[in-house]
Amino acid sequence: MGGDEFIAIIPCADKKLIESMISHFKEMVDDENKANPDAQLSVAYGYALSTEFENAEVALVYKKADDRMYETKRRMKQTEFSS
Repeated sequence: MGGDEFIAIIPCADKKLIESMISHFKEMVDDENKANPDAQLSVAYGYALSTEFENAEVALVYKKADDRMYETKRRMKQTEFSS
């Protein structure tokens, strides 16, 4: 979308598939961070499914995914500051 934000549209995906993909991405980022401790990556994910909405307009699905991504970023910052 902009700067450092990316969108993936995955037709016919369900929650289980998306959460599995996110888990796999997190593992890859963790592996990369272990291999390169001086250049740590930080990734926040957010997703939404069109099935969550009665009227699944693309803008609504995008906004929900974006909101969730920013909520993940907030939680990551809180964890970072509390440790």
